[in-house]
Amino acid sequence: MELLHTAKRLHEDGFAVIPTGARKEGLAKEWQKMTGDNRVEPNGNFNSERVHGVGIVTGTEVAMHYLLAIDVDCYDKAVSSKVCDYIDKICKTEGKLSFRIGESPKFLVPVLCDENSRKINSKKFKDSKIEVLGQGQQFVAYGAHPKSKTGYYRWYNREFDVNNLPVITLDDIRHIIAYFEDTMRAAGYTTEDTSAPSSTADDPFAGLQKSDVSLGEAKEILSYIDPDCDYDTWFRVGAALHHEFEGASEAYDLWDDWSSTGSKYDENKGANDPDTKWASFETEGDTVSFRTLCQFARKGGADLSAISRKHKVKDQPTSYDTDAYQEQVEKADIPDSLFLQITDTYQKADHTVYWTIEKYIEKAVVVNYYGESGVGKSFGAIDMSLSIATGMDWLGCRTKKGQVLYVAGEGHNGINRRVYAWRSENGFPDTSNLHVTQRALNLTHESDRILLEAYLDTLDNPQLIVIDTWGRATAGINENSSEDVQPIIEYLAHLTRKYNCTVMVLHHTPKAHTNDSAGSKNIKSSMDVEIAMVRREGIDGVVMESRKMKESKKFEPVVFKFVPIQLPVNYNDEYGSPTYSAVLKAEEDSDAVLKSTRGKLTDNGRIAVDAYEYLEDNHPEMFIKTPDEMKVEHGGFNVTDHGFDEVVLRSEISKRLVGVLGEDRKKQVPQVCTRALKDAIKKGYLCAYEADEEIDSTIISKRLDG
Repeated sequence: MELLHTAKRLHEDGFAVIPTGARKEGLAKEWQKMTGDNRVEPNGNFNSERVHGVGIVTGTEVAMHYLLAIDVDCYDKAVSSKVCDYIDKICKTEGKLSFRIGESPKFLVPVLCDENSRKINSKKFKDSKIEVLGQGQQFVAYGAHPKSKTGYYRWYNREFDVNNLPVITLDDIRHIIAYFEDTMRAAGYTTEDTSAPSSTADDPFAGLQKSDVSLGEAKEILSYIDPDCDYDTWFRVGAALHHEFEGASEAYDLWDDWSSTGSKYDENKGANDPDTKWASFETEGDTVSFRTLCQFARKGGADLSAISRKHKVKDQPTSYDTDAYQEQVEKADIPDSLFLQITDTYQKADHTVYWTIEKYIEKAVVVNYYGESGVGKSFGAIDMSLSIATGMDWLGCRTKKGQVLYVAGEGHNGINRRVYAWRSENGFPDTSNLHVTQRALNLTHESDRILLEAYLDTLDNPQLIVIDTWGRATAGINENSSEDVQPIIEYLAHLTRKYNCTVMVLHHTPKAHTNDSAGSKNIKSSMDVEIAMVRREGIDGVVMESRKMKESKKFEPVVFKFVPIQLPVNYNDEYGSPTYSAVLKAEEDSDAVLKSTRGKLTDNGRIAVDAYEYLEDNHPEMFIKTPDEMKVEHGGFNVTDHGFDEVVLRSEISKRLVGVLGEDRKKQVPQVCTRALKDAIKKGYLCAYEADEEIDSTIISKRLDG
């Protein structure tokens, strides 16, 4: 009668209740279906002698949430105690966590969750693991336990009651599982499926405390982990970085940058929303440690010892005024190819300009091809690569046919599908001139540079090397540091000279804006060509813009649309469903498309453009010219992509707005000025760029105001 009374109480609280037997099994036929409206009220079915307990079906709706149960099957008392304390902290129950014990030190914690789930398992350490019971499972809340010292289940701190259940998220549960696994490893236990070495002699990151690892080391270690990993791995990478660097924004940027290189990342900060997840990570106590991240990297082929040595070595300063240095200068063997004397004979020699892609990319240059995540850079790079590999025209312009090496940092399966889609769209030409790496190459590693050049040496007439992406190929450096960036750029230039070919680097934009490529200004200043892929309001597709042509005239913007291509049956998924890829197809009249989407300026936006024209016509000595000193034509307000100094322009707009708004509304001018600029930029009438550092914009502004 006691079990029946308890079962009725729990049924009234909204739980799906079933009778259980001596081996904790559910006795009711098809008890998994006795949930929701199909719940059965406890009655005579609890009077049988076979009934030994009251079972609760998990994965069911209770109190507008889903009931799950965290079953900690751990035989190590110390570990079990730590995990229990950690769950108490996650659940914010302040020492009043309601948990059930049968065979100590194992325990079970029922929780209410924001999402439903099927059973979730941690990794197994000998006989210990965590099971999260969800849909299709049940646990015994009250009744007999064959191995318990008391002979029955007991509840600690508080009884099993709907009002005593904490509400947590599935991410909280993942935290708990990760904490359990790390605590077991720290206690010396190993898993059956781990690939970690039995000895930590070759693992310099073993046992590290917080802040022992630099951001550079972490970035390089991340480069060996596939950003298209499963959700749990992605989640633990973020948790490990958060723990190691104590939630620092630089660590978040590291995680987000790495995430953005995966196909699951979208333009709104990522399909998994890194912002929200980062805020949810625990900042106190032990969570997922950096060792977890190292284990993932080892599986990807990382040499942790090499990474550690590389980042621990400090460059020694060079002294230029010693006798030993001067002696080296005197004995130096000067290569014939290092210096060039510009004579009249040299000037009159053949200096024909050669193209990799006529009008768009000269031969033997370094190209920065950039855009925000998901804009289609890889599709564009594949299009250019295959046009060169096959000798086909690109956008109606001739290409230099030859071998192309595509250094793929990720998405290798996707590249194969994109190549097929391109071939399908272009009549299935022979693409054997295209070569693709099967893993990322880190150009900061001498071993990878040697492998790259050894393969290039086997190719006849290489025309193009594509580095997809800069981030994956330079993992471990600080891209905002000119000291870190310059050696990589010099190496790329070395490749252009050695193989007389073009090198194209795929790069991303900063998170704050999409007008320039991310990283040190050395990246921009040292590139021969810069091409941007951007989204524009009102355009179905992407726009390719020429941002820099060091020795040639910039090309006009080109509008591309994504054309989906269904792949043949041998590309179907494992369940027989068709798969798709896409190709980029240029609009026949890009100029007309761009003009048709240009929105109408507001009155204040027209003031911004009028101020631009006024400065150009009346204060040429004050106005900042475009980077290549091109003369701006104002016909139809057509000043897009020609740049301006924002400080100077703001001053002129402000003066004109005072005349429009009146002195009594002068305080509103800064806000109106900002909106006017944004309106003119957003609708494509103006395009800002960074002013020359040698020009003092503050002085110019004061002169204009005077």
